[in-house]
Amino acid sequence: MSVSELTASAVLLMLPRLARTPVAVLIEGDVPSSLRLEVFSGRDVFVRMRTGPTAHGLGEPYRELQAEEYPAESSPVAVVGLDRYAQARFPHSASVFGAVGAVAFVPRDADGRAYRRVRVPVPSLDQRSWHEFELASESRTECRYRVAAGRAVPKGEADAVPAG
Repeated sequence: MSVSELTASAVLLMLPRLARTPVAVLIEGDVPSSLRLEVFSGRDVFVRMRTGPTAHGLGEPYRELQAEEYPAESSPVAVVGLDRYAQARFPHSASVFGAVGAVAFVPRDADGRAYRRVRVPVPSLDQRSWHEFELASESRTECRYRVAAGRAVPKGEADAVPAG
């Protein structure tokens, strides 16, 4: 059995009205201009607050729209629902997503399961870098990740995610 891995291209950040904590959505590929979050018993629509290309590792902020603000004939570019995304918790979420206890949604692999390993982009001026995590536990409602074990750290460089 091969290990399923996700290298996220970006982290989308939002604060839904019905959520108590910020939400982060990991994505592969291009950053969508809008998305519908079909979790927390809602169908909330968000639009990207910035235009233009993304910067590696910088969170992409989204703002929520009221139902009447979003044109009825338009469809959100991306839909985040529990059928295609796993609700996940990560250690050091303040360092990774900018908020303690942030809830993250990670795309599911081809088998509909949570990815075994996840790489989250980190802002860096020198070279592209990632926080690396591995799946610690998975239940019907949530999966939990931990800092990847056995990760090689080049001599003289600090680990991207604190281990303590």
